Amino acid sequence: MTLGGRVFLFVFLLYFLPKVLFANVSDIAGICPTMKIAGSVTQTELLQELTHDCRYDKMARPPGQINSSDPIKVYTRVYIYILRSNMAKTLQFGVNMMLQFRYVDRRLEFSDIAPNLTQIYGGKVAHDLIWTPSVYVANERSSAVVGNSVKDLLISINPSGMVVLNTRMEAILNCGLRLEKFPFDVQECPLAFESCRMLFLLF
Repeated sequence: MTLGGRVFLFVFLLYFLPKVLFANVSDIAGICPTMKIAGSVTQTELLQELTHDCRYDKMARPPGQINSSDPIKVYTRVYIYILRSNMAKTLQFGVNMMLQFRYVDRRLEFSDIAPNLTQIYGGKVAHDLIWTPSVYVANERSSAVVGNSVKDLLISINPSGMVVLNTRMEAILNCGLRLEKFPFDVQECPLAFESCRMLFLLF
């Protein structure tokens, strides 16, 4: 073997041998490790096990109730606790609201693996681990989620995989006025929600 071949072989072994020796068996075999749930498991540990990379993809929406390709139902509640209006000058109004989304993600079921736990509670850390619906206000001029503390963002998951997401939002909304019947007109300013999905473009 030439000197160049020996150097190449040495570099090859130096780079790949540690990866093979210290790699996880599940990574080599392409299988997912079984969940190791102890009797005194914490909510955080359980959620981390449920959302392990090999068994949970947060970019993929949960499967439907009958078929995996069926649409997922997201039940939504809106509670408006502040309403500001400056219609005469800007044709806009502002709202502060509490949003609640409720849906089932069967990938997060834990009734069989952790029967002693009745609920998982979390904030932003839990939010970053799971799939959440992409909902926005269609007639907004601007909007923002208010804060990241427990009072602003709360997630609960029950043993059957029912996820309840509570968050606060502040938005400025457009409202077009129809003045054909002025001064006997009645104006309606909508609050329209829509859902979007991510599109991946391959170049």
